[in-house]
Amino acid sequence: MPVFLHILLLIFPAAILFGALLPLHFRLKRRGEAGQSAAVKGLCTAVPILFCLNGCLVGGFRGFWWLLAGLALCLAGDIAREKNLLAGMGGYAAAHVLFMIAFTVYARPKALALPVFLVLYAAAVFAFRKRFREMKGRRALFLLYTALSLGMLSMALCLPTLPGTLVLAGGAALFVLSDLTAARNLLNGERATRRSEVFSLVCYYAGLYLIALSVWF
Repeated sequence: MPVFLHILLLIFPAAILFGALLPLHFRLKRRGEAGQSAAVKGLCTAVPILFCLNGCLVGGFRGFWWLLAGLALCLAGDIAREKNLLAGMGGYAAAHVLFMIAFTVYARPKALALPVFLVLYAAAVFAFRKRFREMKGRRALFLLYTALSLGMLSMALCLPTLPGTLVLAGGAALFVLSDLTAARNLLNGERATRRSEVFSLVCYYAGLYLIALSVWF
């Protein structure tokens, strides 16, 4: 395949996602059309899933299929979250687990991942320390989910340094940034700004796109 067509193949899903579907989702949500905006959001998640599936069929590496399964659970989380926040979080948590399984297929986990995790987790807890009282019964859930999310990121950051794993680590980092921003928005409630909500969702889809893109390297 010519280099130009290969590059076009890699950026075309991003153009569809960020140039058409995601702006449409925000526009419909702003108009109060909840059902249609939720449907378009599902299509947004389907783009990296199909992109990753294509790469899995071409590459055939077992770790790629675990990534695909994780992306599919993100879609399940998106759908469930429209009805129940905890169910949605369950889908995302399961996706993090499958991503971690994928990383173990890439390479044996490194001991360095543990101190990296501890530093990241301590930083996250410190950043939210003043909000723990507001969390009430959700504090344990926040700490558990954050541990799972940052555990996934720590493993991604400690993968062997290759083009594909660097892209994968970038996707994991954006996914976690989206998680933390979404948690802050939930705590802020009506005080959460539209800009912050948009930032969280853009980080989420940029993370999913990079995870899917990684299977093409």
